[in-house]
Amino acid sequence: GGGEGDGYVSPVPRSVVPHWDPPSAVRGMEVTVRVFVDATGRPGLVELDPPTPDEDFNRDIMRQVRAWEYRPALRHGTPVDGWAEITFIF
Repeated sequence: GGGEGDGYVSPVPRSVVPHWDPPSAVRGMEVTVRVFVDATGRPGLVELDPPTPDEDFNRDIMRQVRAWEYRPALRHGTPVDGWAEITFIF
């Protein structure tokens, strides 16, 4: 669950400072970035939903998101692995 009543809090980035200039084919697109964050706060797998039509831009998004620092998910106050979701409109 997302955290209501089950003692679970999703992981979140400590700060989000994206440095990208979306290509014209991507402008106005809404993309949800899902990042698997382990119990130590390290990001791993990154998924884009939906991916943009520009593969280079997709790689840049994933590279930058993996470089951010995260607070891990918590279950009953204990750090656990979990997925962070961040939605961007380019």
